[in-house]
Parts: sequence; structure tokens; C-alpha cells
Amino acid sequence: MQELVFNALDINNSGTISFREWLLAVCICRKGTHDEKLAWTFRLYDTDCSGSIDFEEVKRVTRALYSHFSPMTDEETTTRAESFFNQFEKNPDGSVSQEQFLKALKNEKNLIDLLTQ
Repeated sequence: MQELVFNALDINNSGTISFREWLLAVCICRKGTHDEKLAWTFRLYDTDCSGSIDFEEVKRVTRALYSHFSPMTDEETTTRAESFFNQFEKNPDGSVSQEQFLKALKNEKNLIDLLTQ
């Protein structure tokens, strides 16, 4: 989970988190709009910084998020990741763009509040 959060914070992919990057994340999490929080959450899922997310990225983040509460088998991780990933409209290659992500989660305030606390 630490690696995922670090990568989401490291906006310019420099391998370090500047004070500006850290402060921006704090401001978004504390005072950001719902759309800003969704965009930050998308960065968390976009582990390869490609501008889209695929099922494997969702599965990786699902495993990291849920491992804080209790260990899950690969089957349980896959099931939860599929449940989340299936709510998105997908591109022809099966990936989800940031726009599709934001559109699908526009009304999911509880998820975003949980991820940005």
C-alpha cells in the first residue's frame, strides 16, 4: 500500500515526493472537491501512470487495500476486484480512462471519503 500511495503522491514521477506534491495531496484530501478526490483516487489505481487502468491494476490495489483489514485469498481478491472493475464502461482494449472512472464513481462519496481520510 505504501508504494501505491507514494506513486500517487509523486506526480512528476521523480522518485521523490516534494513538499509541493505532499501539500497538494493533503489539500485535496482535506479540502478538495469530490472530482479532485476522484482524480487523486484514479492516480492511486493507475499504477503504471498510463492514463488508464486495467483489471490487473485494480486487483493490485484491491489486494493492498483489503490486506490492512484481513488477508484474502487470490480468489477473494479477484472477486472483489471484478465487482469494482465491472461497474466501469471500458475502452476497446478493456481499460478504463480517468473520464470513465470519474463518471462511474461520481455519486460514490463513501468510497472517496474512505480513501482520502
